[in-house]
Amino acid sequence: MKKVLALILSAMTALSVSAFSATAEDEYLGAPTYSFDTSLRTNDFEVFGAGLDTGMSFTVSKNQKISGTALEVKANSSIETEDDFGGIRLSADKLGLESFAGCKVTLSYYVTQEYAEVSSFLQMFSTEPEWDQSDMGTTIKEMWRRATIEVPADHANKYLGIKIPVTVPFTGTVMYIDNIYVYNADGVLLENNDGYIEPEETSETTRREKETELTVTTQAIETQSEGGNTILFVICGAIIVLLAGIAVIIIIRRKNRFY
Repeated sequence: MKKVLALILSAMTALSVSAFSATAEDEYLGAPTYSFDTSLRTNDFEVFGAGLDTGMSFTVSKNQKISGTALEVKANSSIETEDDFGGIRLSADKLGLESFAGCKVTLSYYVTQEYAEVSSFLQMFSTEPEWDQSDMGTTIKEMWRRATIEVPADHANKYLGIKIPVTVPFTGTVMYIDNIYVYNADGVLLENNDGYIEPEETSETTRREKETELTVTTQAIETQSEGGNTILFVICGAIIVLLAGIAVIIIIRRKNRFY
């Protein structure tokens, strides 16, 4: 009887651990291509499309950052519009590239509570002549997250950017962007070109801990945002295991009556 109960508890524990465990990549990516620790290369970026009509702008800021400073994106609009194709973008020639063909780009971003209340959509993209996209979303706000886009080798796109819709009156900070890593078609990380400043804690261990914390937090929040499906799964699994254990006990007792 005790052995059966022990097996039931063991199974329930294993089920709970497997459902809630989160893994993280313990990998220091190196100095980012754009760190925004200075304003030296912010002119590489430009506001485009509907962003021009909604007063979109950007500057380096210490309000939110991974380290040093980050790029703060703001909007100042008093209009309602159906045109949502606007934001900020980067031209390949600013990095000495003919195009973004075969490139991989990873960045960190932070969505403000204010912007999340008026928009549920953000999107990384690469375009002209082809169109490639990676949806970002705003449901997880006030938390640093990562987004990545990989441009196919046969898509010789001129631009890479973030689509930031502002379709209702809005004045304030939309988001922060930090540590953009651009890998060329050969998988080589393009060198930092905006005066990257090493964090005060310069050890590689500390840097790895920060990257790991960012990744783990993102994955944990994404698990919670699934609406409780994981918790429901654990509860149902535990009930099934418990019922199976009770059935085993009943069978054993019935057999013992005949011996």
